[in-house]
Amino acid sequence: MPTRWIAPRRSPSPPDESASPSLPKVLADLGVFIGALTALLYYFGWVRLRYQARELGFDVSALSLGTADYLLNSLSVLFVPVLFLLLVVLGLQRVHRRLVEPFVSGGRDKTVLLTARLLSLAWLPLAAVAGLLLLTPMQGYALPMCLVLAVLLGGYGRSIRRSRTGVDPWPAGTRIVVAGLLAIATFWTTERLARTVGSAFGADIAAHPDQLPAVVLYSAKDLSLDAPGMVATALRAPRAEFGYRYSGLFLLERSGNRYFLVTDHPGRVIILSETADVRMEFVADADRT
Repeated sequence: MPTRWIAPRRSPSPPDESASPSLPKVLADLGVFIGALTALLYYFGWVRLRYQARELGFDVSALSLGTADYLLNSLSVLFVPVLFLLLVVLGLQRVHRRLVEPFVSGGRDKTVLLTARLLSLAWLPLAAVAGLLLLTPMQGYALPMCLVLAVLLGGYGRSIRRSRTGVDPWPAGTRIVVAGLLAIATFWTTERLARTVGSAFGADIAAHPDQLPAVVLYSAKDLSLDAPGMVATALRAPRAEFGYRYSGLFLLERSGNRYFLVTDHPGRVIILSETADVRMEFVADADRT
């Protein structure tokens, strides 16, 4: 009777852990991303308020703001730049899928690798562009923006070469240096943008302080305030709790128990502490005089 051959049973292979990242790794990556984003927003908010304060004639350190204040001040002006950047990324992604991916998969090796090589050398023409921009009003953005573009184009060329050959042309040391350059260039560009935004906000407030909340100040004693555009009135009512009124003031910022006030014609910033013998009223447009 012939012997029947029975194939040995295979033990189930262990799941491929590389196929899906583990939860701790995902959380760690998310933490790094959130930390970097928070640092970027904080830096943007701090620089923006610093240059806004300079336009108004004082230093941002006098505000003694916290982390949340700087983050909120950065978010309030980053909506448009971030929206524009996301739309650009979305458009470039569509171009990559429709044009670049077919080219990389179906083009000649020599042509594809030459394109990747040219992208990695994009810093050469960008350096010339940066030199030209240094002679224009965009000089503050010349170096950081060109550095960001050079790093991104170089990374794009690396991605094309790796997709075609299956080999990463950048060793670990190169990747670390490039990541550092990209981080520095991003912070540098952010600092320049925050400068521009802060100076623009400060100049706008200096030219049109009436866009701020109007304040009428009452005090039990003479505060000896003398600022352009401010009107000081001594109240003669008998037994009045507050004997002096100051109008023509606008609230710039509140930090702790201190109020930062400007006038119709900014030339100084008045810092007032919140005390029991001072009363502050916010008034509508029709009641400012």
